[in-house]
Amino acid sequence: MKKFILDTDMGVDCDDAVALALLLNYKKSGACEILGVTASSTREGATATIRTICEYYREKLPIGAMALPSLSCDSINNYGKYIKDTYKECDETTEAVALIRKLLSETEGKVEIIAIGPLTNIARLLRSASDEFSSLCGLELVREKVSAMYVMGGSFVQNYVRAGMAGQAPFGEWNKFQACEGGNVRILLNKENYIGIAEKINGYIEPILES
Repeated sequence: MKKFILDTDMGVDCDDAVALALLLNYKKSGACEILGVTASSTREGATATIRTICEYYREKLPIGAMALPSLSCDSINNYGKYIKDTYKECDETTEAVALIRKLLSETEGKVEIIAIGPLTNIARLLRSASDEFSSLCGLELVREKVSAMYVMGGSFVQNYVRAGMAGQAPFGEWNKFQACEGGNVRILLNKENYIGIAEKINGYIEPILES
C-alpha cells in the first residue's frame, strides 16, 4: 500500500483543499496511508484549515507548520484565517521539516511525497542535518526512504499552443517562482531518480549539489 506525505500551501486557492479531500477519500477507500500533512506556508489558518478538513473526514493526522521566514505569497490569505476563526481551530506548532524527518525515519518501507505548493519545506528537508530522528542528513534520508516525489509545477509546450503563445520562451509555474531559501532555490529531479538541490541561473536549472 502506498504511503503519502502531503505538503500544501493551504489557504490561497481551492485546489489545495480539494487535493487533501481527494487524498483523504483515497485513504478511506483503503487504497493508501497518509502519514502526515505539512503546510508550505506560514499564513494564518493554513494548518488549522488542514486540521478542519481532516476532522470533517474523521481523520486525525500529524500536521506540520512551515517555519519562518515567510514567503511573500504568504500574505495572500483567501480562506485560511476564515476557516480558523469560523471553526475555532488553532494553528499547529509542530515544525514541518522535523515532522517529515520523523515520519520518514519511523515508517517501514518507502514513502511518496506530494508537494503542491512552493518547495520551501522540501528544500529545507534536503538541506537538513542529522537529528534525533535519523543520523542521515536530509538528502541521504530522502534517497533512502522516498520512492517518488510529485511536484506541482512545470512549463509544457502544449499549454503555450492552446493559449495562443506558440513560440514564446517557456516560463515556470507559479509555485516555482516563490522566494525559497534565498530566492532562487529549486528542486531538481530527473529521470534517473536523482534528487538534489538546484539553483536558477538566467532562467535555466543547473545542479549545484552533486550526488
